[in-house]
Amino acid sequence: MTCNFKTFEYFDFMEEEPVFIKDKGVFGFADEFVKCNDERHLKLMKYILDEYIIVDNFSTAKKLSEDNYYKFITLEGDIVTNGFIRSGGKVNERLSQTWQTESNKRYRKLSDRKQKQLNGLKSGRKTYN
Repeated sequence: MTCNFKTFEYFDFMEEEPVFIKDKGVFGFADEFVKCNDERHLKLMKYILDEYIIVDNFSTAKKLSEDNYYKFITLEGDIVTNGFIRSGGKVNERLSQTWQTESNKRYRKLSDRKQKQLNGLKSGRKTYN
């Protein structure tokens, strides 16, 4: 779909649903799940959400996103496009936790190395009276 920005009129170029829309784990287009009472806002909302498809999980989103232009939103809030996370819920949280754990490990290794260096300096110093 395209939109005339002055009037928000729609021009439908593709009326067929994608083949995968009936697959297991696919709930449908995001605009079908949003209600809007004002007709003017409804057109805008449909225009914004017409490329987003809601799916059950990251695996489904990643698999389906690799060979088409649709954007997939998981129930956890991850947005996946072309096989990559654009923003996220659960997956982003897990990645953040993994990064923090790895960062803490690197910090501990660095701290241990520095402590060993400090101990070596202390043991090697001479005392003068």
